[in-house]
Amino acid sequence: MAAPANVPPPPPAMPPPPPPVRAPSLPKGGNPLVDLTSLGLFLIIVGTVFAMNPGVFSQAFSWMWALVTRGAVLRPADPLIASAVLLFALGGLSGLFTAALRFALVRNRQRAIGDALSAVGSLAFAYLLTLYAARTLSGPAVIGVLTAIVGLLILVYIVTAIALNPAWWQKFRETTGTMVRK
Repeated sequence: MAAPANVPPPPPAMPPPPPPVRAPSLPKGGNPLVDLTSLGLFLIIVGTVFAMNPGVFSQAFSWMWALVTRGAVLRPADPLIASAVLLFALGGLSGLFTAALRFALVRNRQRAIGDALSAVGSLAFAYLLTLYAARTLSGPAVIGVLTAIVGLLILVYIVTAIALNPAWWQKFRETTGTMVRK
């Protein structure tokens, strides 16, 4: 028997439901104990710098205002330089502590080495600032030496990353097609 002519066609199939929305997750690999310890050390360092030089903000503002109005880079006040030395020295020491803690708790060698090398860079900058405060080095010399130190630390990090994870290096060579001998 034939269907009557006035019957509408069947509706099209319904599209599948959208995938469920997932809540954003925290980044993987972080250890809350190490991260909170690092934050606590940072707050202690900032509090120590303010306690040793309560006028650090006004000194920094005065130095920057002179830079803006005169258009020339002037030597900062000695208490401001001393505050910077204290900030970077304590930051470097806390970075070494955090790197050791990260290595002991998380066993992430690559991240711990990166933290340790960053801390070494901060300590080197504190030492260079000490030489600048004693007028042994000029400002451009400090920047030049620090740039060389940072470049050296980056190379050290790359070499240690390759040495600690040769599988990563092999995968990199295969995916980029560089230095692959057949």
